Amino acid sequence: LAASAPRANSRQSGDKSPHSKGVACLLAALLAVLTAAPAWAQFGINGFSWGFAGPFGLPARLSAVTVYQSSTNFLAASPEGGLWQSTDGGNTWTVLTDSAPASQICSVTLNPAAPNTLFAGTGDDFSLRGNPGVMRSTDGGHTWALSAGFSSHAVCALALDPSNSQRLVAGSLSGIFLSVDQGMTWTQVSSAGAQNLLFDPSGNGVVYASIYSPSFLTGGGSASSPLLKSTDHGATWNPVLIMAPLP
Repeated sequence: LAASAPRANSRQSGDKSPHSKGVACLLAALLAVLTAAPAWAQFGINGFSWGFAGPFGLPARLSAVTVYQSSTNFLAASPEGGLWQSTDGGNTWTVLTDSAPASQICSVTLNPAAPNTLFAGTGDDFSLRGNPGVMRSTDGGHTWALSAGFSSHAVCALALDPSNSQRLVAGSLSGIFLSVDQGMTWTQVSSAGAQNLLFDPSGNGVVYASIYSPSFLTGGGSASSPLLKSTDHGATWNPVLIMAPLP
């Protein structure tokens, strides 16, 4: 398990999935922004030290990693193997979802104010089984409850509002969904296929979503922007104007 774990693709390199196309669009948008941004410090091979930390054997593919409770406590989500936890900095791992309603875990987030409350987005867009949705645990991952039926695709983006722990935003290729009751019920607030979600940690209600936007590379303009912004805690969304890269 690397210190940063993007969703690896177990398909052959020539197979273009919706997520890989969306990531390409997002990277192109970020490149356009960064060309005018201040210089960045290198943090790769010649900077920080990286090493493989597991889990070993299973799962074959990870889609999300988050720090949980302490600097040596991690959660790792796998669409092919469930949600895993390490409490010793990655030396050993334990699966938390063997008895959960779903074993395909694509995203994970937590409530810092209630350390035992975890949320896991379920499903796998490469090989979907069962109803994708969001699972909630209030006992540190020992038991889970699933809320499903609101998305027909895997929920691979999930974020908790830092100013209100009742509010969560979930994203899938089906759209963006909002819950105001800690994930028990969901309302669709955008039809844009979201792949990543990020709240401003200051709690000002601003949240960003990177979306699946193949036309960004060819269309340009706000209609094809791969980045959306909400200023009302995820209730409404508008495109962020980004200049499309030149061919």
